[in-house]
Amino acid sequence: MSCIPFILRESVFMPILDSSALNLSSLNLSDEAVRAPVTGLTVTQSYLVRPDVLALRIETGSVVYGTQIPYVAEASDEVQTNGLDTWVVRGGQDLGYLVGKDQGILRTLDRYAGESFDPLLADSPLSYSIRSSSDPLFSVAVNPEAVFRKSKPIDRAQTSILQVSDYPLAHTVYLDLKQSFSAGQTYEVNFSNGFLPALNFRFDPEQSTSEAVHVNQVGFRPDDPIKLAYLSTWMGKGGGLAYESGLKFWLTDTKTGERVYEGASAFAKSGQEVEPTKGSNFSQTDSYVLDFTDFNRSGEYRVCVEGVGCSLPFRIGDSVWDDAFQISARGFYHQRSGIALEQPYTHVERPRAFHPDDGGVVVYQSTTTLLNVESNVGFSSEDIFTQLVAGRTDEVLPNAWGGYYDAGDWDRRIYHLESSRSFLELLELFPDRYNWVNLNLPESSNKLPDVLDEALWGLDLFRRLQKVDGGIPGGIESANHPKTGEASWQESLEVFAYAPDVWSSYLYVATAAQAAYALKDRDAALAQVYEESALRAMSYGERDLATTNLLSYASDTNDARNLAALWLYRLTGVTQWHDLFLQTTAFTQAGAPLELYESHSQREAAFLYARMTFDGQDQQVKQNALDATVVEASYSAIFSQYGSFNWTQDNAFVSVVWGGGLGAPRVETMLRAHYLTGNQNFLTYSLLGTQVAVGANPDNMTYTTGLGTRSPKSPLVLNERALGREAPPGITLYGPNDLSNLRGYWFLELINDQVFPQVYDWPTLESYMDVYLFPPVTEYTLHQTMVPMSYVLGYLGGRGDGGGDR
Repeated sequence: MSCIPFILRESVFMPILDSSALNLSSLNLSDEAVRAPVTGLTVTQSYLVRPDVLALRIETGSVVYGTQIPYVAEASDEVQTNGLDTWVVRGGQDLGYLVGKDQGILRTLDRYAGESFDPLLADSPLSYSIRSSSDPLFSVAVNPEAVFRKSKPIDRAQTSILQVSDYPLAHTVYLDLKQSFSAGQTYEVNFSNGFLPALNFRFDPEQSTSEAVHVNQVGFRPDDPIKLAYLSTWMGKGGGLAYESGLKFWLTDTKTGERVYEGASAFAKSGQEVEPTKGSNFSQTDSYVLDFTDFNRSGEYRVCVEGVGCSLPFRIGDSVWDDAFQISARGFYHQRSGIALEQPYTHVERPRAFHPDDGGVVVYQSTTTLLNVESNVGFSSEDIFTQLVAGRTDEVLPNAWGGYYDAGDWDRRIYHLESSRSFLELLELFPDRYNWVNLNLPESSNKLPDVLDEALWGLDLFRRLQKVDGGIPGGIESANHPKTGEASWQESLEVFAYAPDVWSSYLYVATAAQAAYALKDRDAALAQVYEESALRAMSYGERDLATTNLLSYASDTNDARNLAALWLYRLTGVTQWHDLFLQTTAFTQAGAPLELYESHSQREAAFLYARMTFDGQDQQVKQNALDATVVEASYSAIFSQYGSFNWTQDNAFVSVVWGGGLGAPRVETMLRAHYLTGNQNFLTYSLLGTQVAVGANPDNMTYTTGLGTRSPKSPLVLNERALGREAPPGITLYGPNDLSNLRGYWFLELINDQVFPQVYDWPTLESYMDVYLFPPVTEYTLHQTMVPMSYVLGYLGGRGDGGGDR
């Protein structure tokens, strides 16, 4: 078989093609030379969590990810298939998956090497002894009184076709002692039975990093109305660790070592306190606040706690939120379809995919609508694919390219337009900022703002798909989930466009009209293009609405129609559209919430109408929309006061489930209330509600790739996983989930015997496992995770210098 010609671009594949494994006839998977190296069991991190508790992190196992290489067949090869994936077995061993239309590329399997770890030894106090020649309390070797442990996966190696996997694990062992460690002293930790090599530990309260101290890794603007860090430790079976209130803490300048601020810790929340959306506590331990709000000097710092140690570094500076927004916003560029990723725009190089000018890329029209598919509540994804394929026609769509990939699939659906509306809203709210932000895009040299260019990229796919009658298809989707190991530019399944429907058309109208409004004073001719397209789509929707069976999507369609009508009115000033908005709005009723289950969800429309002022505006509806925004924001602020680490969400009564994890902040409504009212409390609680997502959490990591000191390494990003490469920056994941809502989920059952304590006993805030194939945690979508993250970071960076300026 021959290789697929267009993928052999030197810049993408030379590191792979330089491999000694190019000729698979010489590949022997039992050869130690191609296995991951065994490094031996060692302590990778040692730190105090309290003056008398030493924590040791022990990592077991390592992975060399599989990658793509040309497939050179041998006569003895067995090529097998399960109907979707195709793989090769040679000499009784699995080689990997064949990918691409001509199957000329082999995606090799991962390789794993693991060190033995004995939990009985690890959990025994007799396995550890600590002594020091300089500390009288440890002049004689001391054994811990008790040992506690927590263990969870930190990666995954797929080592066979049957999805058999090995998991590197991180074990954190807590040694509970009678004696306290002294600052500046060095200690020797010895391990009986050769369990681990001897370890020297020096406690320096000015330098020693402790995982017990949690701080936002983005940092703070000097004028942010709240600046704080947290102190907490959960020790697995040992439960939560208690601290004294009033512990001294300070900020240390990382460049000079100078103490620049001092304060005292304050008790924040009991680990026994039940939180509103759960029958227990999300952290399962007491937490303490380290408040340094009144410190505003720019620089890089660490928060250090007496007898414990220091946080990871963070910055205070005017640009911290701007810099974070750049990373998050550029995540959308890294998700683009129909364009090659290349220098000088990114270090992530990738061939163009799903473009009609690339040989073999054909998109067929299906008669199945996305509205139909979404209305079939309870259907599996396989049922959805079946419907899509069953509606296949012979009509080929030559302009069906562009948009953004979503999660673990190549689909580009209509709700991705939420990203366009989010960028356009930021541009309208803060034009002085977002007229000039440079996102380093291929379009950056044109005369339009980069956030507008990015908004148009997502929108233009659907404009190209628009039918002669104005209808807008719901998007593009392949015939099944991607084949294992296959990258987007190698798609070998048939690809389809959904048929137009009224819901998709109304969502398009709202976005296209918003874009036309933004373009009016920037490019009048282009504004006219989008205005005409929006009006044609609206005509289609109004014409077909009466004959459409909406099933369970009646309220969603009404919400989309409501937003479309309001944006058309704002764009054109035609009274017809204002009248339609009033007919479809929920806010003719005083006290109507922004969202009511199976009734309406009209947050965007409420915010837009509340900030508009024009002759003939219904002042009661405007006031009701404002009131609804303020009420929901107030509930979120109250929830933040009670939530562990002050996390919150717009709808404070929704549980933390798949699709609504803690990876992205849920504070858009509070920010909108801040914009409408200027009330600083909403800004304060928005900042507090953002902390968990940007690093102030027990894992001391952000949940957006490339953001902060510590971020995800193994998200469900298929293109990079196919090549065995690191994921691109700017991808915000679902993040921590309430695993009690996932009881029985296949992955949790599979790894439960390796997790300690058992997986359903872990606190929600420590449920993140950096494992590629754990979708409820490491998956993501544009509208559920990436949009809220970029919007929040964009608002916090774009707001006026005075914090309350609008």
